[in-house]
This record gives sequence, structure tokens and C-alpha cells, in this order.
Amino acid sequence: MKCAKIEINGTEYIAVFNNRVLTSMENEGISMEELQKDKPLTKILKLLSFMLEAGRRYAAKMDMGSFPTISYDDLLDVTDTGDYQRFLTLVTECTAGDRQVDAEPAKKEEAEQGEAPNA
Repeated sequence: MKCAKIEINGTEYIAVFNNRVLTSMENEGISMEELQKDKPLTKILKLLSFMLEAGRRYAAKMDMGSFPTISYDDLLDVTDTGDYQRFLTLVTECTAGDRQVDAEPAKKEEAEQGEAPNA
């Protein structure tokens, strides 16, 4: 599970993406696939509020300290459009799971690996 800290209006929060967030997304009809379509700011702010509440709860349970939460309505009041990219980056980083990529070696490396050592 990935956690991330973020400062909003001078207060530090912790965000987490867990099953609590996923069920909140289901209840609101928000899907990851369509996060940036049709009202992306609304969806990002709602998702962020879910993640901050989940982060507060998670931090308390895991003895990580005490963190506040902030409601969707309060996010609307204390943030502006300049925060959107920062919030999107946080959401993306927290929701991206560990991915294994099967990368192919570069052609030059293949050629070098296949060459016999000089005797």
C-alpha cells in the first residue's frame, strides 16, 4: 500500500489508496479509467478527500502518528486550480501499484552479450 504526504493550506496530510477508498469510489461512481473524463476536477478532489480520510485512519492504526483529514467541501474552499496538477500527481503515485515490466535489452547490449570474449 502506498502512502504519500501532502501539504494543503499549511497543513500536512497523509494519503493512502486502500479498499476504503475503492469502496468510496464505487459509491460515488468514480472509476480510475475515467478519472480525467467528464468533471475531472470534481473527481480528483473527491478521490483526494477519500484518500486523506483513509490516510488519517491508516496512520492511526499503524502508529504512524496523528494526521488530520479534510472534507471535499473544505478542499473546494481552500484550494484553487493551481493545485490540480499537484493533486493529480499525488493520486497517480498512490494508485499506481508496483509494476513489473518485461523489458527487452537494447540491440547493442544483445550484440555485446552474444560476442565471445577476446582470447
